[in-house]
Amino acid sequence: MADVRNLKAEIDEKKSCFNGWCPNWGFRYWMDTEMPIPRFFSSFETTESACNQITEALKKDSTKMVGLHGLGGVGKTTLAKSVGNQLRQQKIFDKVGIATVSQDPDIIKVQGELAKSLGWALNEKDEKERADRLRLMFSESKSSKILVILDDIWKQLDSEKKLGIPVGGRDNCCKILLTTRKKSVCDSLGCDTQIPLSTLTPEEGLALLRKNAGIDVNDSTLNDVSKEVAGECKGLPLAIEAVGSALRGKRFNEWNLALHNLKAAKLYAIEGVDEENLDVYGCLKFSYDNLNDDNSKLCFLLCSLFPEDYEINLEVLVRYVVGLTWYQAESIEHARSLLRGTIEGLKAASLLLDTELKNSICGQLFHLSDTIPALLKHGLKNWKKLGIRRLGVQVVFQLEAIIAEGQENNLFPCLKEVQLENLRELQVLYHVGPMHNFSLQSLTYLTVDGCTMLRRLFSSTFARNLLQLEALYVWNCFELEQIIDEDEDEDEDHLQPVCFPKLKRISVGYCPKLKHLFHISVAPSLQKLKYIWIIGNDELEEVFWHKDGADVTEYNEIVMNELGDLILSDLPNLINFWPAGYQIPFPSANNVIVDVPSFVQVQKEIDDSKNSGAHVNS
Repeated sequence: MADVRNLKAEIDEKKSCFNGWCPNWGFRYWMDTEMPIPRFFSSFETTESACNQITEALKKDSTKMVGLHGLGGVGKTTLAKSVGNQLRQQKIFDKVGIATVSQDPDIIKVQGELAKSLGWALNEKDEKERADRLRLMFSESKSSKILVILDDIWKQLDSEKKLGIPVGGRDNCCKILLTTRKKSVCDSLGCDTQIPLSTLTPEEGLALLRKNAGIDVNDSTLNDVSKEVAGECKGLPLAIEAVGSALRGKRFNEWNLALHNLKAAKLYAIEGVDEENLDVYGCLKFSYDNLNDDNSKLCFLLCSLFPEDYEINLEVLVRYVVGLTWYQAESIEHARSLLRGTIEGLKAASLLLDTELKNSICGQLFHLSDTIPALLKHGLKNWKKLGIRRLGVQVVFQLEAIIAEGQENNLFPCLKEVQLENLRELQVLYHVGPMHNFSLQSLTYLTVDGCTMLRRLFSSTFARNLLQLEALYVWNCFELEQIIDEDEDEDEDHLQPVCFPKLKRISVGYCPKLKHLFHISVAPSLQKLKYIWIIGNDELEEVFWHKDGADVTEYNEIVMNELGDLILSDLPNLINFWPAGYQIPFPSANNVIVDVPSFVQVQKEIDDSKNSGAHVNS
């Protein structure tokens, strides 16, 4: 009871002198909860040595900043959290805060994570104001010793100016432990002590693999092959955990096959990843390839579309899963239960990690390992079909989240079919800057139906890459104004025209704001076109159009030799099928239905079709 009274008195006192910045009882409980350590964290001589060095360095009064550096997947984050837990338990530090910086740091997000981990409210919106507020809160907490863990730093960062973390002041109450893959980052930030975290020794790696694979200590049949498998993991704990989990309960022949597959899974080039960091990616790819079912793979790839280090909410994923109809679920609750099982499987495979805020009021949170995002470009390469239905998303391909500006992007090289149905809030299919070179170069079938807020379908840059497109169906898009939207920064005189050399079928219906389908420059490429069905588009004036309209005097004939079916119906404002100066005969048409009483431009083609014996209704 005395301890309880002392704790309450301390909290009341801090609430008074900190003007309410001190956390409430519930938050204090969360503050005293240890940072979670992944299952694969074990005490080995390698990790113990680094742990002792960090602890001794942080205990020194002269130390302001300690840098922990090592390969991706070697266990830097896990070790940093373990050290933080130990130092708080030993009362060396009163508080331990943590924030993930990442390769492209979002300063607002980093400041928010840090404040929350220390139990502080940070309501300011501006980056500088938030830094000032954090600096003030650190100052008001100078009677407390605080350790700040800045995880996954990739480049120089002024922690005091940008984040608001005062280091090296007169009181020296705050110290920083940072983790990074690059020793040069420790040098540039002026770390007082730099500690390398080495890979596990062969003996340590083998022991960890056998532990995670559940190999019986008395089973000698797997001795040799397990040593070789452990060797392929290069002493990286994350890789060993992933491979061990995938091989749990497997027999000798399966271990031999796994060894072969591991060697074959080596990745020799991943954009943005140093060669020395590639080993862990091959092991994670092996873990992904060995997932038991397609739903697990799809769930993992869906998670990959969230930003790096993003805390993914289970309930958000539930909505996507229901919309994508992955599970044959009887209800949303049933789908939620199935999804939980899938997520637990991904965690067991070390492809997803828990966050510090498990079981929060908004649902379970988890995130990808920081080694995953670069691997995803390989993982997405086998997607062939994507269907999204009945969701409230505003952007389908939110590429800023996973692609850096200026990079060549080829995320879905095998995606052939996309179906977007009843996405009531969808406004654009993609959301990329002018420097992006994103394409769906294998896309053959695109269906867009019931996307009532969609304004445009393709940018001209995007459309130029759709050389394999065979069928385009666009229906019930009530706000759609353009099929192809010209890029604002394009110079029309120096660009190649949009071409659809394999397009066979076009069906556009009930898009009341659409005024034309394609620019006339597209027409010469439509030599494979067999079917055109245009119905119920109230404002449609031209099927093919030209900017200069009637000012075009040069006569051009573009023959569509393979067009067999033409249906034009319920188009009250249709003026032209082709613009002035052009004519588009279709000599092979055998089924022509033109239910537009005032429209006579294709009458000659209709008459020719009648004379050839084709079915014509006009």
